[in-house]
Amino acid sequence: MLQSIGGIAKYSATDLDRFAEELNRDGICVIPHVFEQKLIDEWLQAFEKLFHDRQNQPGGLAPREISRYYLTLPWIYPFANELVYANPVIIGILKRVFYQEYVMVQLGVDVPFQGSDYQETHRDFRPLFSDDIVTPLYALAVNFPLVEVTAENGPFQMARGTHLLPREEGLQKNELRTRHILF
Repeated sequence: MLQSIGGIAKYSATDLDRFAEELNRDGICVIPHVFEQKLIDEWLQAFEKLFHDRQNQPGGLAPREISRYYLTLPWIYPFANELVYANPVIIGILKRVFYQEYVMVQLGVDVPFQGSDYQETHRDFRPLFSDDIVTPLYALAVNFPLVEVTAENGPFQMARGTHLLPREEGLQKNELRTRHILF
């Protein structure tokens, strides 16, 4: 049962189990209302200032394709916020997915601008051993937008379940899905 308290959702152990199951099966789970809007607004304001400052420094932004950049966030407030990196809902899901210790290795932002195109199909991390051996989840990206995600500003796309397939089979499945949607 989902309850909302001050804009933040409160999830039960059953909800966390379901999110972990979705993550293992699909390679993604969506957790609505895990952060207060105030926190998102603080991040957006700080991000816009940081992006502007880095944009005016040589090498301050890492280019990624046309009109797309990557920016590593500094480990300072508001980015170094316990409500994000030690969020009980996210930690509850991670404990259900990872049986070993885990480490947060990076805090960063992928920034597409008007004129950017969809990223090529890729995985965020390499296979643990090889593409021939399917391994359990061992690396995750926790993403959250600082703006409303709509069709007009570039929706997030994900090929569900392909993390359990060898690379070529996953790419083929994604290609068939894309063709099916287009026709």
